[in-house]
Amino acid sequence: MVKIRFLESMALESVITLINECAKAAVNVEDLSIEHSPGQETGLITLALSENDCKKLADHMNKQGFKVHPAKNR
Repeated sequence: MVKIRFLESMALESVITLINECAKAAVNVEDLSIEHSPGQETGLITLALSENDCKKLADHMNKQGFKVHPAKNR
């Protein structure tokens, strides 16, 4: 399992967009975590995927203009 991170607006629309992009990329998200502090406009969304799906999603998201941050720990 590999993790990939996105720093995004915590508006529900942004989270839904991220999940929809995962569906468009046809990847299997094994786990999802969201870190967010009250009063902040952005948060950290971490997705866990297989190594192949992680690369596939990173490529797809970069093409869509998202900033992809590979997690340092696996």
